[in-house]
Amino acid sequence: MVKMRSLVLQDPACAHLIPLRCMMHGFGLVIGSILGHKWARAVVKQAQRLVTFFRASHKAIKFLRLAAIARKITKLLRTANATRFTSVANMLDSVLGLEQALLAVASEHPDIFRARSTKSKSKQKGAQNAESNGVLVLQTIQSRTFWAKLEPLCQLLDPLTRVTQAVQAADATLASVFRYFLYLGRCVVLFAQQEDVDPEYRAHCIVAFNKRWVEINDPYMQLAFYMHPAYRAFAVTALPLASLYKTVSQLFCVRLAALYCLHCVVCIVLSALCCLHCVVCIVLPALYCLPCIASM
Repeated sequence: MVKMRSLVLQDPACAHLIPLRCMMHGFGLVIGSILGHKWARAVVKQAQRLVTFFRASHKAIKFLRLAAIARKITKLLRTANATRFTSVANMLDSVLGLEQALLAVASEHPDIFRARSTKSKSKQKGAQNAESNGVLVLQTIQSRTFWAKLEPLCQLLDPLTRVTQAVQAADATLASVFRYFLYLGRCVVLFAQQEDVDPEYRAHCIVAFNKRWVEINDPYMQLAFYMHPAYRAFAVTALPLASLYKTVSQLFCVRLAALYCLHCVVCIVLSALCCLHCVVCIVLPALYCLPCIASM
């Protein structure tokens, strides 16, 4: 995909196109990197085994629903699709929300985690596998280590899931996408400060986010963030203005040259972005010589 994009941009007929990365793919890669570490993979595997066991057993899911109703828990177990990282996060959140109900089922009905033996050899083998999975599920539910790992992982994935859904909204803009990445960066930093989480995994999350941040933090995204009136005050103090002005000159003077004369671009478009003082004192000298400015 990257190679195809570079080939398209090399075509002179496509010189007016602005190269931007797929934002949804970027957020998906962040979640995939976070879930790809062995610490997170182990938690996901245990939770997925638990969900599969309960959804495959009518008796187990019945007891779970009764326990949830008794405790006024409205959540249901949700399955996950390995290719959709948001579904994995939703699955983990459903397991965490049913923690008390699952503990009650494991305490009051431990027999449902053991399969009954049958006469057929093939069925006996299947029953043994089912019983083995049931025992593992019972151990997972009764393990405080599992719940201690699941909670911070869900706390980390929750903002990632909400942001991924927000990016798909019809009113999402480049400025909002840039703001979402800044927000996720803050969430990852706060997660890395939790001392009860594996230090190696915390460092992995920082590296994974920084890798994708380098891809998103390009001049066009910075310019879109600066142009948004809701984020202008923060952008002025956080972004390099000289780089923004350079991006403006490249964007409107090179790519729109076939549509507008340079004078129209500077006087109409830039005046809508900056105050008159900025246009005259900062942007215009980079585009015109002094006699041209005086003649205007």
